[in-house]
Amino acid sequence: MKTRSPPILAGSGFLFFVTLRYSFPLAINAMQMKDAFPAYLGFLVGFSLFACEKHPSKRFFIEGNL
Repeated sequence: MKTRSPPILAGSGFLFFVTLRYSFPLAINAMQMKDAFPAYLGFLVGFSLFACEKHPSKRFFIEGNL
């Protein structure tokens, strides 16, 4: 059983971190929370579904969070 995550997950995780660190706080500061939050939740759910579909071993992630 591998312990290293595949490069696609590493890249997706990096993009997720960039989105979390820069885009979401900017939206909050711009007082667009009511517009940004549903899109952000959609991004989280979509990212989780994509990760679970590509790597079934990660399926516990979405089952534990939804």
